Amino acid sequence: MLNQPSLTTQIIINGEPHELKIYGTVDKSSDFHYYTFALKDQNRIVISKLDGNQWKLTNSFSEHNDDIAAILGKIVESYDHVRNMEYVVKTLQPRLQLAKESTNLLREREILLEISDTLISEFPGGLRAEPLYSFALDVINELMGLQIGLGSSKAYELTDLYREPLLCQRQLIKMVVPADDKMQKMMTRFMSGG
Repeated sequence: MLNQPSLTTQIIINGEPHELKIYGTVDKSSDFHYYTFALKDQNRIVISKLDGNQWKLTNSFSEHNDDIAAILGKIVESYDHVRNMEYVVKTLQPRLQLAKESTNLLREREILLEISDTLISEFPGGLRAEPLYSFALDVINELMGLQIGLGSSKAYELTDLYREPLLCQRQLIKMVVPADDKMQKMMTRFMSGG
């Protein structure tokens, strides 16, 4: 008997919507992750990456059905990626709140740089999908406010204390705008002042 589904979604088959439930399990002896896709109780497909590389049907004796396993595996990977994004945002949100509430510019700078470094290193492919997109925009907004605060104090002007948040801000902006070459070139040109 299966527990609660890890994910419930809708798929269209022959123009009709169907509820698809996905259950994730781990075999304690082999440590393999298995995913069961259930359209109805009697219609189930189980997939796993038994060799660690390719998704395979585990409840079928035919080797020719692995195309469907690859398609279903993409659903699992997409879901895992979204869960990872949600976890990162949930973990970093209190840090961002701490930065917003800080009255010490150097402490705020330290927290914002730490958050920026995490976003840049964990998601090098970009921050264009929710929930990262909205969170990254909040971080960029705070970095801009920090720049104004640091810039108003002549002691920090033209130092690394001022430049480093500016560079993070620019990098994050490039990661939230569309990834096409034209937009990236335009952003590079805009940020370099020319």
